[in-house]
Amino acid sequence: MEATTLRPAKQPSLEELDLISLLPDEILGTIISLLYIEEGARTAILSRRWRHLWRSSPLNLDDGSHLWFLPNARQVASKILSEHQGDGRCLKVRHIYGADFDGWIKSPALDNLQEIDLRIGSLPPSVLRFAPTLRVAVFSCCSFFLKDTPRTFSFPHLKELSLSSVAMREETLHSVLSGCPVLESLLIDNCTGLRRLVINSQTLRSIAVCDDGMDEIVIEDAPRLERLIRSLQFEPTPIIRVIRAPKLEILGPLTDDFAKFKLETTAPEEMTDGNLNTTMRSVKVLHLNSVGPNLGAVVRFLKLFPCLEKLYIMSCPKKNSRKKTKKNRQHPGTQDPIECLDHLKELVLRIYRFGDKQEVDFAKFFVLNAEVLELMTFAVHYNRHNVDRKQQHKLLKFDSRASLGARVDTIVDYEHERFACRNNSHILSMDNPFGSSCEFCAQGY
Repeated sequence: MEATTLRPAKQPSLEELDLISLLPDEILGTIISLLYIEEGARTAILSRRWRHLWRSSPLNLDDGSHLWFLPNARQVASKILSEHQGDGRCLKVRHIYGADFDGWIKSPALDNLQEIDLRIGSLPPSVLRFAPTLRVAVFSCCSFFLKDTPRTFSFPHLKELSLSSVAMREETLHSVLSGCPVLESLLIDNCTGLRRLVINSQTLRSIAVCDDGMDEIVIEDAPRLERLIRSLQFEPTPIIRVIRAPKLEILGPLTDDFAKFKLETTAPEEMTDGNLNTTMRSVKVLHLNSVGPNLGAVVRFLKLFPCLEKLYIMSCPKKNSRKKTKKNRQHPGTQDPIECLDHLKELVLRIYRFGDKQEVDFAKFFVLNAEVLELMTFAVHYNRHNVDRKQQHKLLKFDSRASLGARVDTIVDYEHERFACRNNSHILSMDNPFGSSCEFCAQGY
């Protein structure tokens, strides 16, 4: 009788192994919490290993998900909240109002909520129950405690705050900011009731203000602030005062009206009306809006930022603008050095008009004086990009350029792609918020 030979069991290939299920429950729960609520719920049918995970994972409740297309969406959401066993991670509500919302925010399933995004008309005081644990808060199209405003706010863990189309008192905003000891990012977009913004924060890194109604922005003390961003609109423009921001690297857009930007110091004897005795060596990226463009006005700003590496100019032609700016267009003399021209590596001229003498003279100044310039980009209107390259080369005196390694590119700058804060909170974290997403229309020379 022959002996039976036992064959070893076939080992599964690496592709066949369910490695993700070997992860701890805590990690799997975090992964599930990043999914839309209906997708997270579906993970329960994957296997026995996954069956209990969704009910105990941090909850992500978003009324913009596919769940809300169901005819009984509100009842389903209420049932989820009543039966969910885990904490809340994220709550996004833009379409649900009234009793349903009031009941939801009191649910234990939203305890320890980390992110909130509300667009609900009027914030109820009960929303503040999430304040101790919030990391990210977005409030839009609502009134922010206009009545019975608490004297103080406390958001001990809040790092990102966005306010869009919010009606609130100025003192309420400053009370909120003073109650955010670890805040790193602040966006204020088209809010009403705010005329003056004063920043005193040891932790803020990024600020974006896109508010036409604000009269003044004051950076009193912001030792970690790295970027201060506004919208591209030319008017109205608030006065911007910077007193202490030693790490500020990205600034703008600013108007070329020198009276609108006040660079001050904490030492009164160093303050001057002309700003010329004070500089900010930390700024590396600057965006200016210039009528004309006005070379004289732009040069005054360049002297404030001697270590500038990237410069963006948005040109704004206006009727009779040449008459108003002619006296400021002369080139600075050789006895009036501009230190940033020794550092400037990239220049972008937006809404550039080929053939316009004032535009050409403006660009030519940088071609002939920026000694380490690497790239000059002309961002032109989509129907004005066909130009005579050789003629443009001649007008700019490119053969006599100060930087032999400089090159020129032309891109199409579609009007709807111009930089703006509205609905773009990601600009606070972008490496370069002024960089263009425009398409290349021609290779440079």
